[in-house]
Amino acid sequence: MHVGVYLPDSTSLNDLLTLYNTADGLGFQSVWKGEQVGSDVLSTLTTLIGRTKRAHLASGILNIFLRNPLSLAMSVVTMDQTSGGRVIVGLGTGSPKRLQTAFGEIYGKPLQTMKEYVQVLRKAVSGETLSHQGRWQIDSFKLGLAPLRKQVPIYVAARHPKMIELAAEVGDGVLTNMISADYAKQVVAPSVKMGAEKANKQPSDLQIASYIITCIHSDEREARKSARNAIINYSMLPHIFSMYRRTPHQAAMEKVWALWQNGRKGEAREAIPDEALDDFALAGKPSMLEAGLERYRRAGITQPILYLHPPEGLGIGALEASLRAAAQELGL
Repeated sequence: MHVGVYLPDSTSLNDLLTLYNTADGLGFQSVWKGEQVGSDVLSTLTTLIGRTKRAHLASGILNIFLRNPLSLAMSVVTMDQTSGGRVIVGLGTGSPKRLQTAFGEIYGKPLQTMKEYVQVLRKAVSGETLSHQGRWQIDSFKLGLAPLRKQVPIYVAARHPKMIELAAEVGDGVLTNMISADYAKQVVAPSVKMGAEKANKQPSDLQIASYIITCIHSDEREARKSARNAIINYSMLPHIFSMYRRTPHQAAMEKVWALWQNGRKGEAREAIPDEALDDFALAGKPSMLEAGLERYRRAGITQPILYLHPPEGLGIGALEASLRAAAQELGL
């Protein structure tokens, strides 16, 4: 099974580079770099090209409202050439509120914008002459650099059915975040099938990648406490929280939401039921990791990505220990 790794954006850049080098040496097949308002994903991945030898280098995610698809195409082709064909492009629409308040950009028509963005980016990366009339008015564009691969894999970040369907229609893969294996089976797989059929693809032609909160420690209680923190820190945003409405945990998580919104954050964490914790995270001793990933594989996830969140914090020592423990347990 392909197993990737994602490290928290709050990790210092030097430590991040060191850790991804470690992950590459341990045998993780892909390393994923997100982008919030910290280190730039493209320059970080470019630096990783010289520090890694085997792992695929993936953006996860690049916000399509913040980068012109043609300038991104130039960056992607450059990185793909210098890395020997190891680049994966992960695209997403991000948080409407963060986009508008942090960047001053307008969020609108996410499905239509994503569809056009992927179409433009894919053709530009191929090296063909491109014309496009839509959100982007392009008369004639052609890269001055011959691509190493005419089709660099493009994954679309998606959590809800319509975007998952679009991802399968126009992309090479779907990138989900903090979903349960049941959600993958009941929501992701049917939406992928519908999108694939629109494009005359087989669902098996597509990759389904997912970030999975992973908290492993010899003290199971501490691992589960860390997982609760990770879940609540990630999902208490309206556009993410809405995912719970398609799960058996809606009522319980609405109580968590109410506590969080009232400033009772400690109580909110403790209110996450064990059943939800076990569905949305891999938390416990390292020995549970292989069986947990197998559960996701059976549900259709082809590329699980460990989102490491060690109980000791996000320092380089704790993260490296988690990397090594996971690699040893999985026999990478």
